[in-house]
Amino acid sequence: MTDSPPAPWRLVGEAWAAATLVDLGAARRAVPAGLRVISPWPGCSLGILYLARYGPESTLSYHELIAIPALCWHAGRVGAWVSRIWVDDPRSQAGGREIWGLPKELACFQWGPEGARVLQDGRVLCEMRAAPAPRGIRVPLALPAFGLRGSSLLHFTGRGTATAAWAPSAAFIAPRSSPLAGLFPGAFGRTVHLADLSLRVPAPVAAGTLDEAPL
Repeated sequence: MTDSPPAPWRLVGEAWAAATLVDLGAARRAVPAGLRVISPWPGCSLGILYLARYGPESTLSYHELIAIPALCWHAGRVGAWVSRIWVDDPRSQAGGREIWGLPKELACFQWGPEGARVLQDGRVLCEMRAAPAPRGIRVPLALPAFGLRGSSLLHFTGRGTATAAWAPSAAFIAPRSSPLAGLFPGAFGRTVHLADLSLRVPAPVAAGTLDEAPL
């Protein structure tokens, strides 16, 4: 078993996040039964792609790509459901699975002056085309999410700050061969750049089991 640091983790670096509408049927297929998908528009959920790189001030220095098909509700708690998540550090993978119940997989992250590419076994999962963003403003962040170990549902909220700015020239693209393409076809718009990102991710709390009805 790969050793990983205990929670909480401190994550310091930068990230790009983009939101899009996801077909409600596709979102429900990506979310476990027992979690209620929040549908802010008829027939759609809110999907998010998040790409980050965390530097040496972090608990672990690594990169990650997170796919969120929907925000969900269960027993009075709201959080993002992470259907796929890729990292490039085995310790991060182990910690994500063992501590937070997140389905972390290993992938390769290639960064260049015009953005990033994420690959797994030679297959492109996602590309992010970036350009300098305008000067942003410092904002607080609260990022609630669910995890799952067996039938035990977990809930946690990452909290911190970042300098946020719209990045009008940035875009996420999931090729047709990517496992993300069914949820996130085509290119995203309205990408936010989070500079000087600092997050603290605590250990999760128990949030019931998915064998229970979501009250």
